[in-house]
Amino acid sequence: MMIGQKPTDDHDIIARVFRIKVQKLVALLTKGHAFGESQCFMYSMEWQKRALPHVHLLQELKEKLRPDQIDDVISAELSDPEVD
Repeated sequence: MMIGQKPTDDHDIIARVFRIKVQKLVALLTKGHAFGESQCFMYSMEWQKRALPHVHLLQELKEKLRPDQIDDVISAELSDPEVD
């Protein structure tokens, strides 16, 4: 990267790093069984107008999650503005 450039100016590097991160995520979900054993998955990669990529990922599990398991998989918390 040259002096004065922003990270979004190097599209080739962004694309390569993003692809590696998507591959790691897919491996974690499918081979690592993060949510359980996977039956199938698919994803689509898109680029936004600001030249940043994002991915839509769909995974079907062999055993469906029961309602009482949802809180173990999905959580959210508000960050502390002084710490984060």
